[in-house]
Amino acid sequence: MKALADLLALLSVVFLAIPAYHINHYAWLAARVTLTHVHIVDPELEARHQALRKKLEALRDAWTPWKAWCLHIGTATGLLAAALTFAASVHESLSPAAK
Repeated sequence: MKALADLLALLSVVFLAIPAYHINHYAWLAARVTLTHVHIVDPELEARHQALRKKLEALRDAWTPWKAWCLHIGTATGLLAAALTFAASVHESLSPAAK
């Protein structure tokens, strides 16, 4: 049971990492875009700003159902792994062979 809990915990990390990295990258780009509340007069900076906005929009549109499923599966497997670990710990502490 302990090995299954460890495997589920590992799978949880993998499944949660996919949407977490996507959301983190989106948030980082969104913060960069919204920090510039000034009118950009330099054409090079304006072009970079527009490119960043386009990249942000593309990343926003790249959120797909499978990434959402990874979030759900990762959360569920993490909860299951925690429950199995807790159950194994309780079973181990109540077992007469452990004493």
